[in-house]
Amino acid sequence: MTPTASAARDWLLSILRGLVPEPESIDILVAETSGILELNITTPPALRARILGRNGHSINAVRDLAKSYAAVNHIARMAINVLEPERNTSNATERSKSAVR
Repeated sequence: MTPTASAARDWLLSILRGLVPEPESIDILVAETSGILELNITTPPALRARILGRNGHSINAVRDLAKSYAAVNHIARMAINVLEPERNTSNATERSKSAVR
């Protein structure tokens, strides 16, 4: 991870800490491709709603701040995504197999 990406990750994490009661459960994955700095937020479903806000107002405000942050820090393009938590499909498969027996 480049120093610019690391600084952007830390910046975003500092903002998100103010939105949720359990900031240690937030994880931000960084991807840099084709001049785009992508910050992907993963968090438990209960906290995800707090990050998004009603009608997406909170995450949109964070994205607006990110545009200013990117301009000041000479980042061509920065994208912030809130990812769906991964679901454990192996348990669902096991449950469906046991129901068939």
